[in-house]
Amino acid sequence: MKKFFCFCFGMFLVVTGCKDVSDEPTKAIQSVDTKYDIYDFSYIKKAPDADEEHPIDDVIKIYFSEWSMEGSTVIAIDVENREIFKDPHSTRNGIESFEDPVFVEDAREVLKIIEKYNVQKWKEDYTFEDPSTYEDGISFDIWIQFSDGTVDRHGGAGTSKSAITREGFDTLAKELIDFVDTRL
Repeated sequence: MKKFFCFCFGMFLVVTGCKDVSDEPTKAIQSVDTKYDIYDFSYIKKAPDADEEHPIDDVIKIYFSEWSMEGSTVIAIDVENREIFKDPHSTRNGIESFEDPVFVEDAREVLKIIEKYNVQKWKEDYTFEDPSTYEDGISFDIWIQFSDGTVDRHGGAGTSKSAITREGFDTLAKELIDFVDTRL
């Protein structure tokens, strides 16, 4: 019995004496709660923010939403797995759909739209007024997830669409909607 306790104590010392040799984990690893699969659209809101511009070929997911009192549009495209989500909706953690995603052979073509409008260069936040000061308004979000799991987020909220969007926003939205509609 004494040998067993000595063995256990020795193992305890070995295990607690070991430490990670990497001094500086990456930002993505530091800020991600590992109980969420950030590569799953269901948990995309838990993914860390991208802190640098990535090549367009690194894009694996695109999320677009526009909301106003007249209605809303939500688009979720898994570029990497070549899937478009039908009727997606936003949840606390991410994006979900009650229907199975639709396989789309040419899903990577959507990257041309993102690149054409230079979305990665857009400001992060176009909000110009405190949302608690009004009831009716408009909002939009465009998120681009990269192969490293980070997300480039752009959006805005306010009472004036022209004040929270940049030039070309409406044509970008129309092209994204047409892209999805023609494939569903």
